Amino acid sequence: MQAIKSSNLGKSYNFKSLINRYDIFLMDVWGTIYDGIKPYPNSVDCLNYLDKIGKTVLYVSNSPRPSTVVASRLNSLGVTAEADMVVTAGDIVRYQLTHYKDSVFNTIGRRMYHLEAKTNTDILKGLNVNLVDELEQADFILLTVSLKEGNDLNQYDHLLKKAAFLNIPMICVNPDIKAYEGDKLRFCSGTFAEKYKSMNGKVHYYGKPYSNIYEFVSKKLEKIIDYDKNRTIMIGDSLETDIAGAKQAGIDSAIVLTGNMNKLMMTKSHEGYTQADLLLRLFKSYEIKPNWVLFDWSIKTS
Repeated sequence: MQAIKSSNLGKSYNFKSLINRYDIFLMDVWGTIYDGIKPYPNSVDCLNYLDKIGKTVLYVSNSPRPSTVVASRLNSLGVTAEADMVVTAGDIVRYQLTHYKDSVFNTIGRRMYHLEAKTNTDILKGLNVNLVDELEQADFILLTVSLKEGNDLNQYDHLLKKAAFLNIPMICVNPDIKAYEGDKLRFCSGTFAEKYKSMNGKVHYYGKPYSNIYEFVSKKLEKIIDYDKNRTIMIGDSLETDIAGAKQAGIDSAIVLTGNMNKLMMTKSHEGYTQADLLLRLFKSYEIKPNWVLFDWSIKTS
């Protein structure tokens, strides 16, 4: 993985110099390791190399699905990953649906309306929850919906307007606005949560960049290793979720030029800039700056 310090985009650091600085690697999954269909070149070899040399790799995903599902997907790509080394937004919400302990869940009732219940049922697998079919019966909405490019993004507007009128709080599992599945755009739960907010609906987010997922990560790491934030790095493809979340959590970060970041850099408004100048402009525009920029995946160590 060729890495360049974002404070000095003219100086190159190889993969070995990056991994020698950190012992714990928090890895985003979709858009960082694979494009929703296939892995990026050399990403699998690089991750397995980290495992081979004894680094701690924890996969941190905004997926609403449980860690077992994401681990299975990583395994199918060739990545050596156990479910107990994966943390998802779905895991955090599953924990709260069982314990109702945090500042959000301990103030709401137990009757839940699930949007979208048809595709993401595994978030509730094995849980004893009180599902309702009518909004009028609900204490909160569990939002896990995502839609592929070409689907009607307004199909839930009537339901959302009704829920906002009824003042029903929403639990958004996955703050991501969009992701790419190959070259096709997928609109994630964050898209519909933003719609709900625009209707004056109350939304509580679970996942990156919010502290709830990093607190979950910290507790998991503290149980298995001597967790040192100064030797930890978050690697992902989104300035708004991966990099912003890492900054809030007080750990270093690296942006990969794949997934959302790749699409952001390819927009027509960014034509004519050198790659270094464009990166600096984007960091300034988003008011978010990673510690490192990773230009490609590679297991070369010299």
